[in-house]
Amino acid sequence: MQDREIADQTAFEIAGIPTPPDHQDAAATDPISGAVAQIMDNIQHAFDPKETEGK
Repeated sequence: MQDREIADQTAFEIAGIPTPPDHQDAAATDPISGAVAQIMDNIQHAFDPKETEGK
């Protein structure tokens, strides 16, 4: 039954890379989203006028 579920997915027909049903809740960027959030926080703090007044 799992082979049929994978074969019926759109990605299989278009890109040729099927997403297994047990991985459909995860995106390819999930492993780096924490790092991106931290980088964005650092940038925001660097340009926040309230934080730069004391420096």
